[in-house]
Amino acid sequence: MTICLHHLLRLTSVVLLSALAASSAEAQGSGCSASSWIPTFGSTPGVDDRVLALQTFDAGNGPELYAGGDFTVAGSTQVGHVARWDGFAWHALPNGVNGVVTALAVFDDGSGPALYVGGSFNSAGGIPTGGLARWNGTAWSSVGGFVQGNVQAIAAYNDGSGPALFVGGLFNGAGGTGAQNLARWNGTSWSEITNGPNGTVRCLVVHDDG
Repeated sequence: MTICLHHLLRLTSVVLLSALAASSAEAQGSGCSASSWIPTFGSTPGVDDRVLALQTFDAGNGPELYAGGDFTVAGSTQVGHVARWDGFAWHALPNGVNGVVTALAVFDDGSGPALYVGGSFNSAGGIPTGGLARWNGTAWSSVGGFVQGNVQAIAAYNDGSGPALFVGGLFNGAGGTGAQNLARWNGTSWSEITNGPNGTVRCLVVHDDG
């Protein structure tokens, strides 16, 4: 079997890429098999509202897909704006979060990898959190004294001072600092970004331009 092309899988407003295997004969004959939509994520409609963030995370049972957004139902499961797909079924994270999730990222703060969940909420699993919360696979926790506003983007990056989580959005403080719209979390403390943006940060990505 050879990998011939990629086809799309759909979960309400989520689009994912997955490899489609085709035989050598097919590959040599017509090039590639036709792509198609397949109902990978359980019963229609998948989730009941918009999906705004996706992230894979291994909490100890192998990589699983986490989705966050406006939704409160995934498959037939009640969830709090964030859900886990194990390859067969959807699962809620205990009590979820109480507002829209707009960003997901994995970061190791020194105590092991965890899923960081950002959005416009102020509690996760019933714990006060501000707009950012940490899920370690079994429990929720807050992150260093709260982000005071909405988190819309998260990315892990080593800026030369060690691994850190960079958090963007629309906020006026993080953990007691005066960080505006962009802040750095090193696993123990927050710091401001000098001359940071004066408007909402909606996207963050790490890129090496050479």
